[in-house]
Amino acid sequence: MWFRWIAAAFALAAATGATGVAPAVTPKPVLPPCSTPSKFDTSKWQTVRLGGASVSYLLPGYFMLDSTAAFSHGGRLWRSGKCEFSMALGIWGDGSFGRGYPGYSECEITLAGERWRLITLFDTHSQAYVALAVSAQRRDGLGPYTIALRGRSEDRSDQALFLAIFRTLRADTLRVRQGGQE
Repeated sequence: MWFRWIAAAFALAAATGATGVAPAVTPKPVLPPCSTPSKFDTSKWQTVRLGGASVSYLLPGYFMLDSTAAFSHGGRLWRSGKCEFSMALGIWGDGSFGRGYPGYSECEITLAGERWRLITLFDTHSQAYVALAVSAQRRDGLGPYTIALRGRSEDRSDQALFLAIFRTLRADTLRVRQGGQE
């Protein structure tokens, strides 16, 4: 008799799709990384300087710095709800940025007078859309490290915001030295 209850429970679970595993999200197409994002009003965005990198960019004022975030070689993380934007230093190899993920697309573009790799993809592990800007050159004062900017969100439309942020990269005239600003 008890086996009928178990059989009924399995039949109900199968009929309702209850497997105990969260269903995978079928990603919508990612934005092409070198596409021109829609216009954003950047007049009230905050300026973020990249330490000794002589580069700055603009970030919407509603992003808040997460002071608890830790990075192996240095970096910063800003959050706005489920959306996040980070800057990290690292030694990036070909496999560092999800080449095998759905929708992976990459291009090179000149920003702030230098070459950057722009990448868009859907990260199946975090079920989020990602846009990356990876500096294609090393900088004085950073040793072997290069910079990567990353935006991540569950909302596909935020990729346009991240691509717009990348387009605000500027050569920074403010020189930064160890321990403070010059």
